[in-house]
Amino acid sequence: MTAAGMVVGWRLSEVEWFAVHAHIKRASTDAMVTFARDRWNPADPPKTARYLTRIWSDMPDLPDGMPDQPATPAVLGSDVVPFRDRQQQASDDMFDRAMARAQARMQQESS
Repeated sequence: MTAAGMVVGWRLSEVEWFAVHAHIKRASTDAMVTFARDRWNPADPPKTARYLTRIWSDMPDLPDGMPDQPATPAVLGSDVVPFRDRQQQASDDMFDRAMARAQARMQQESS
């Protein structure tokens, strides 16, 4: 978002982060940036990502068979994990931890 010139505050609740990660899993970060950029008003930009979570709710899912991210150039003979893959793994891990906490809390509340 920042690289595309769209700077917002990212202080979100756990539930809002859950929504962001759900959007990432169903579309892609690149699709989310493009979708937000198409609706971005530089004369009156949003102050927080909370607004973007509502915009992304209107975003269609990526069609089946579409790549979810642009290809990252391979480095021949290298076992270096591309930054985008590390970033996605970190995002997936954070999402999984938040989901586990939410499930544990719901289970605790129902007991």
